[in-house]
Amino acid sequence: MCLPPGCLWNSVIHVAGHPELSESAMQSHQDNVGSGYFRTLGIPVVKGREFDNGDRASSLSVALVNQSLAKKLFGDTNPLGQKVGFGPPPADAQFTIIGVVSDARVDDLRSTPPPIFYQPIAQTDYNVNSIAIRTSGEPLPVASSVHRALLAIDPQMPITEIHSLATAYDRTVTTEHLLVRLTSIFGALALALAAVGIYGVLSFRVTRSTSEIGVRMALGATRTNIIRMVMAQAVRVLLFGGIPGIALSMIAGRMIRTLLFGVRGTDVFSMLTAIAVLSATAALASFWPALRAASVDPMQSLRAE
Repeated sequence: MCLPPGCLWNSVIHVAGHPELSESAMQSHQDNVGSGYFRTLGIPVVKGREFDNGDRASSLSVALVNQSLAKKLFGDTNPLGQKVGFGPPPADAQFTIIGVVSDARVDDLRSTPPPIFYQPIAQTDYNVNSIAIRTSGEPLPVASSVHRALLAIDPQMPITEIHSLATAYDRTVTTEHLLVRLTSIFGALALALAAVGIYGVLSFRVTRSTSEIGVRMALGATRTNIIRMVMAQAVRVLLFGGIPGIALSMIAGRMIRTLLFGVRGTDVFSMLTAIAVLSATAALASFWPALRAASVDPMQSLRAE
């Protein structure tokens, strides 16, 4: 009838011999598809078979269910050969289940796979509204060939759009894409502000320690000793703010994990990147002022305020 994502409608599937099933248990999505549909979209058939060209209007009325619907309707019982329908007896034995297919995210990428009931479109009164084509490489380069082939079959065929499945699913997460861009920008700004703040604080600390540096150099401290001392101070400042920051970020990550898809709330790579940037900033913020202070004459350092 039409391709995913989001192209399904709701139906109530009755099971012959099981009038005890509740209305919620019989609720299902429905789609009418042609032969080769599951193979084309890469949805595995886990039991039985998928539809083929022999499933016509004159043959046995058949249906397929996905794993979620099979679990809801039949539990641990083998669904193959079971009779189902769209109404109470005697309409609950209209179709024979010939296969079970794997669950698939046919609504969007965020939602869990819904229970789905499939009919062969050749056994319904509905028209074919879309065609799925599987390619061995990039799909869009073959779009023009597909367009010509369809018009060769019927020059009056209305072809409104040809797009890849990836494009169709991308459209369902447009809002998420925008939020990712915004949060990435805000995250980069926050990281930059933190880096500037660390640089300012450590540079100020080194400048205020110029007299102390002069005293140490007058008493025999080498330039290496001075640089090591200042770097140790920078490490203490970084640890003092970094450890609580890591703990708070892990807590915040757990709080937002229900809003995430495909990633964890505590993304180790992102956290290590932020730590590396701030550590490098702290090292530069302390090293250059310390090198500058350790390079001047001790008497000038003692006079500096």
